[in-house]
Amino acid sequence: MKYTGIFLLLVGLSLPVVSHAFNPDQGDGWGPTAASNVGGVRNTRHNLSLDFATWRAFMNPYFNNYGEVCVYCHTPHAANTSVQGAPLWNRTASTATYTLYEQVNQPVAGPGPNSVTCLSCHDGTIAIDAIINMPGPGKYDPTHQLDEAFLDSWSGDIQHQTMLGCTQCHFTGNGWSIPDLGFYTVGPDLSNDHPIGVTLPNTSDFRILTGEVTGEMRFFDKDGDNKADPDEIRLYESGGYKVECASCHDPHGVMNPNGSTFIASFLRMSNENSELCFTCHVN
Repeated sequence: MKYTGIFLLLVGLSLPVVSHAFNPDQGDGWGPTAASNVGGVRNTRHNLSLDFATWRAFMNPYFNNYGEVCVYCHTPHAANTSVQGAPLWNRTASTATYTLYEQVNQPVAGPGPNSVTCLSCHDGTIAIDAIINMPGPGKYDPTHQLDEAFLDSWSGDIQHQTMLGCTQCHFTGNGWSIPDLGFYTVGPDLSNDHPIGVTLPNTSDFRILTGEVTGEMRFFDKDGDNKADPDEIRLYESGGYKVECASCHDPHGVMNPNGSTFIASFLRMSNENSELCFTCHVN
């Protein structure tokens, strides 16, 4: 995809500083957000319909505001079949080659479906609005499953930005008082992130998973109800039960223990005093 960083910089220099009514950091170090993180996914950062954008018109050349919340990830029909196991997945799949964390004493299989879906935004290489089945009749195109070039072919298009493209303006210390998106863009190099695509070693250093949905996941059943609740850490079946991005994160949001707001970083449970880490790790 083409980049227009210089253009954006020149335009930005001529624009006034924008004042946003951001909520304060909600305790997970993920910075301020215009989203309330209350009442459902539509009030979180994962609502990509520009509901929280002050300058919606300014963003139009770089990002399709489809006017819906779920469509940026899901479709009720014609889902992406290239990502097996993803729930009604609507996004173009990333074809990036990932550098994995390798300091583990076991094979690392690479991202499974419950990581690939997250990385289709967060590896920074796919445009945010690259989806297969756009709202409205006759807008489904199966070629979009692995190819986002269609975005460049649209008449009047300037640039549909990837997350890496967005960070050309959304960076630390930018002069427009807009959020820094660099924190959410991990890139294809995952060697300094928690390993994914790995099973928990069967040693005394790790706790025993207590719940199971056969053929789908195993999980730490905190409340003993034999159901994988949103706030319970889990491993997903992908040639064995493995740690994936969604093991610790729920993209739809999980309530804080006080029940008033979602955990800002989409964690399944708070990591205060490393409680999330100690769910799996004994030491």
